[in-house]
Amino acid sequence: MASSLSASSPPPEAVLIADRRTSLELSVRAAARELAKYTDQPFSNTTWSNIEKGAARATDKQLVAMAQVVRAVPEQLDRAGRPQAARKLAEAIEAWAQKRLAEQARTITHQDIVEKLWRAEQEIRGLPGSAREHEQMFQALLQFTGAAVDAQLTQIRLAHKRPPVATDPGENPAGP
Repeated sequence: MASSLSASSPPPEAVLIADRRTSLELSVRAAARELAKYTDQPFSNTTWSNIEKGAARATDKQLVAMAQVVRAVPEQLDRAGRPQAARKLAEAIEAWAQKRLAEQARTITHQDIVEKLWRAEQEIRGLPGSAREHEQMFQALLQFTGAAVDAQLTQIRLAHKRPPVATDPGENPAGP
């Protein structure tokens, strides 16, 4: 729960939250409603307002949730004198990013890639130019796609400390 303060001016983190909320053109009511996405704690308009005014001090958990609503970054919380909240915000952002990556990785299939390439080929064929130019564009897209797959696979191998594997007969994965 937020603790009460007797200071006449709000602390730096409260000023940060108020400034960010204002720059996003969010009302206190809308910000408090949005906060429900980031915490299971009830959070009233009054609590938000009291924290911004400096009448109450936000706990790290409250401040992290408020920072997420107003799109503040960990460095801003750190500069505002709340290093623990900054670390917790960084952890929350990392957890969100990992979750999104996992969702994206789970939702794409081989068929999705084939369909994307097919749609790309159809779009290229609809562009001005000759059939030869269209074929060159599509081949360039395929080469770029292959290179992107190879680069990502190399990153995966490095992360898992696995040596490269020959993909073409006669190819030497260690180089010439």
